[in-house]
Amino acid sequence: SDDSRWSLGFKLSEATELQYAGGYQGQDDLDYPGRILDATYFKTRSHDLKLQHAAGGTLAEVYVQAYVNRKDHAMNNDEKPTARPAPGRIPPFGLDVVVETESNTAGGRGYVGFLSGDWRFQLGGDVYRVEQTADRAIARRSDGRVLFEDVIWPDAQRDDVGLYGQA
Repeated sequence: SDDSRWSLGFKLSEATELQYAGGYQGQDDLDYPGRILDATYFKTRSHDLKLQHAAGGTLAEVYVQAYVNRKDHAMNNDEKPTARPAPGRIPPFGLDVVVETESNTAGGRGYVGFLSGDWRFQLGGDVYRVEQTADRAIARRSDGRVLFEDVIWPDAQRDDVGLYGQA
C-alpha cells in the first residue's frame, strides 16, 4: 500500500488565502476472503483548491473551492476456486475473470457572506459530477478464449447542483 498526502498554502494578502491539497492512495494484490473476486489494484488521486477572502464591511467573506477525485479499481479471480478446473461444476474448466472500474468526481462549491447590522447572510451553491464505468471480461483460463465481455455500468453519471441562502 502507498498513501501520500500533501498541502500547500499561500497568504495572497492579509485577508486572502489560497490552499491546495492533494493525495494519492494505491493498493495492490488485495485478498478478499469469502468473496468471489480479489482486487488487482485500487488507486485514488485527489486534488482540492480553495480560495478564501475575509474582508470587513458589508461583504464579509468570499469562499470558492474546486476538487477532483479519480479512482481506478481492477478485480480478478486468480486465487479463487473458479480459476481452477473442477469436474462436475458448470463450467468444468477454470475461468479468468477481470473487472475494471473507474469512478471520477469533479465539483466545486462557493459562497459569499454579508453583514448588515446584527444580521449575517450567506448565499452559496455547489455542483458536482460523478462519472463511472465498469467493464467485465470472462475467458477460458486454459486458452484465453473470451466467453463474454460486457459493460456493468453503462454511462453511469450523476450531476447535482444546489443553491442555498442562510440568515
